[in-house]
Amino acid sequence: MIIHQPSIQIKDDQVIVSSKIETKAQISIPPELWFKFPLEYLDAVTDRTEGFFISLFLLGMHLNEDIEIRGEVSPLLADNINLLMTKYLQETKNQLHRVNFNFENLNVADQGPHRNIKLSSFSAGSDSLYAFWSHHFPKISDHPINLTHGLFIHGFDILLQNKEVYQKLLSDYQGQFDEWGLSLISCATNVHSFYQFRVPWAYAHLPPLAGAATVLGNRVSEYIQPGNFEENQEDPITASSYIHLLSTETTKLSPHAIDLTRLQKIIKIMDWPPAQKNLRVCFKMNNKHGQIVCNRCNKCMSTSLLITMHDKWNNFENYNKKFTLGKYIYFCLQSGNVYAHKKTGYLEILKSKKRYDFLLVFWLILPINYIKWFVIKKMLPLLPKSWIFAVKNLVYQKQTSK
Repeated sequence: MIIHQPSIQIKDDQVIVSSKIETKAQISIPPELWFKFPLEYLDAVTDRTEGFFISLFLLGMHLNEDIEIRGEVSPLLADNINLLMTKYLQETKNQLHRVNFNFENLNVADQGPHRNIKLSSFSAGSDSLYAFWSHHFPKISDHPINLTHGLFIHGFDILLQNKEVYQKLLSDYQGQFDEWGLSLISCATNVHSFYQFRVPWAYAHLPPLAGAATVLGNRVSEYIQPGNFEENQEDPITASSYIHLLSTETTKLSPHAIDLTRLQKIIKIMDWPPAQKNLRVCFKMNNKHGQIVCNRCNKCMSTSLLITMHDKWNNFENYNKKFTLGKYIYFCLQSGNVYAHKKTGYLEILKSKKRYDFLLVFWLILPINYIKWFVIKKMLPLLPKSWIFAVKNLVYQKQTSK
C-alpha cells in the first residue's frame, strides 16, 4: 500500500488536501483520500503526510499490506506507531495483521508562530457534549479542559450523500458555538469509503478523527479526542486511550474522560440546555429523509431509556418520547450484547426506579441474546474476509462516495 505525497488545492470557497492511495489488492476504493475545509483555514492545512497515514494505517493492517509513506512524517509518530499497532492486534482477531511501515522522509515540522488552535471533535454525541461542558464548567467537571475550536466532520456518521442533513446541523451547531464564543470548523472527507464493509467503523473511525485534526497541523497545537471508553463495551478497541501515540512533535493528541461511560456523561449533562437541544447519539450510517436520530438503534434506545428513567424526555428535542416496556423488549431483542446493560449500569438504574417489569424482560431475553452474540462475534469472524465483504455488499445498500 502506498500513501503518496499530499497536495493542496483551492476550489471555490474550500481548501482541499488530498493524497493518491495505491493498494496491491484489487479492491473497490477511491483513487484519492481527501479532506475539505473552509478556505479561511488555508493557513492551517499542511501537505505533510501524517494525517493521511494516521487515517489509513488500519486499512493497510486489514489488507495485510506493508505501507509506504511518501512525504514528510513526524519521527515521534513513526516511533510510536508500532506500539499502537501491537495494541490493536491484541484486541482484534482475524481482522488486522502486523505490517511494516516505510517512511520516506522523517523530520520535525516547524513550530510556526500561529499554532494556536486547541481542538476537539464535535458531533453532539454524549462524549463531545461532555467535553465542551467540561470546557464551560471547569470548576465542577472532573475533566476540565480549555478549547478554542470544534471540528464537525461530514462523512462519518452523516454520509457524504446526506448534504441537507449535514448543512442543517452545521448551521445549528455554528449558532451554538457562536453563543459559546468558540469557532466550529467544518470538514468533509471520503475516508469512510476506504473502510466500508471491511474494518468495523465503530473503532476504525477514531484514527481518521485524529488524522483530520493533524491535516490542520499548521495551526492545531492540541487535539483532544472525546473519550469513548466503556470498561465492558462490546467492541474492546479503545483508541481514545491510545490516541496520544498519534501525536507529533508539534501537535499533541490526548483523550478526554475515558474513565466515564456514556451513561455517566449523559447524567452529568442532562440538565444542560445545549445538551437537551442538540444531543444525538445515533450512529446509523444511512440517515434518510432528513432524519437526525433513528430512535431504533442500540445507542438511540439506550439513551432514550436513560432519559426516561430520569423523567427528562420532555426536555430533549431528539429524544422526546417516553421509553415504553414494548420498546424495551425490542431493544433487548435487537441488542448485540444485552448483558452489557448489566455491566454498564443500566440495570442498577432500573432497580433504583423500581422498574421490575423491565428487569424481568432483561433476564428472559438474556439466553436468546447470548446465542445471537456467539454467532455474530465468535463464528462470523472465522469466515474469509472476502466472503464477509461480499455478503455485506449484498445485504446493505452500498453508500460509497467517490
